[in-house]
Amino acid sequence: MSATASVPRLQCYHRQIPAVKAYKPQTKTVLQHSPREDLKYVVHSFLRVEERPESPQTINEELQIIPVTVFDGSSGKKVSLNISSTDTIGKLKEAFQKEMPHLKGSLDLAFNGKQYDSETTMCDLNVKSGATFVTFQRCIGG
Repeated sequence: MSATASVPRLQCYHRQIPAVKAYKPQTKTVLQHSPREDLKYVVHSFLRVEERPESPQTINEELQIIPVTVFDGSSGKKVSLNISSTDTIGKLKEAFQKEMPHLKGSLDLAFNGKQYDSETTMCDLNVKSGATFVTFQRCIGG
């Protein structure tokens, strides 16, 4: 008496999976087995990026000119300046002091209520057109 055990056969089918490559939709045929009954409702997904396209913001970053306003809190005057998105707070201070040479010493700029280092770029702060910087001076001494 020979007993033969029946082995379940797996059925194969083709499924179209879109592949992302430089913003051009493509499809690839992938051979998959039909899932087991206990794995029938499990979803697995993955994303594979083959090439990293440059963002339009990073390409035009150096060419972007941003008009900003610097408000002098001590005199109440506003100075309009055009800066690049790659300029730093230090360059903005220099441009402001050229317009208002009587302000010397420890001139600091605040943006959105915070003080930033001279090395911080406008892109780091996400400065938009029409942004306002406020000047303030520190009093050193006791």
